[in-house]
Amino acid sequence: MPLNSIIESRLVTSRTLDFIQHELVDALAERRLPGEACGSIDASCVLVGNSYSSIMIAPKDDELQTEQDDLENYGRILKDAISTRSGNRGLHIVADKCLNGEITTIGELALCLEKRISNTIYIPLIVLIAGLIGVLIWLNA
Repeated sequence: MPLNSIIESRLVTSRTLDFIQHELVDALAERRLPGEACGSIDASCVLVGNSYSSIMIAPKDDELQTEQDDLENYGRILKDAISTRSGNRGLHIVADKCLNGEITTIGELALCLEKRISNTIYIPLIVLIAGLIGVLIWLNA
């Protein structure tokens, strides 16, 4: 099923966003390998397997694309996907950085997405520690 069908049908779930953040980025990196065709892409070119089990990118044309072109296209795909859901401020920032050229390599994109994901664990952890400190202070009073 083409990814644009999922987006246009407003069926974007957290699993879809996870797929776009990981499998699609990996597929874009694979496209950059020597000998691979690098035609232009959009959400209609990204074919998703059942239950997001596989991915295939079928370029629209044979026009060679630079890595920056792939990043801009990824930014558009991500922006379209997150526009169907509320929240996801961090993903909006990543999409904007792709579109503005602030992210210059696919490796940098992967690191930016990983950093965004790993930072989310700290907030609940800090709240838990602050709560435990509050309980200790209350018990000692």
